Amino acid sequence: MTHPDVRLVLDTNTVLALWMFRDPALAALRDWIERSRPPLLACADTLGELRAVLGYAQFGQGLEAREALLSAYRGRIREIAMPPAPT
Repeated sequence: MTHPDVRLVLDTNTVLALWMFRDPALAALRDWIERSRPPLLACADTLGELRAVLGYAQFGQGLEAREALLSAYRGRIREIAMPPAPT
């Protein structure tokens, strides 16, 4: 069970390490996220960045694999709006 105040924001590198590369160093975190289902927060900009990075040729991910990872991640997150930048 997750503490009700726990919310996570994962950067793109962490998302890739958790679910594309399945980095063994992050296995405990991945297991905890999948078991406890804490709220993962993301905004449109970070989702756009993830989509772009998934398309980098050096990762060798076909369109189907990229879309599957992005879809699975979107199913785990709660999309939030960013407040306007201060002026």
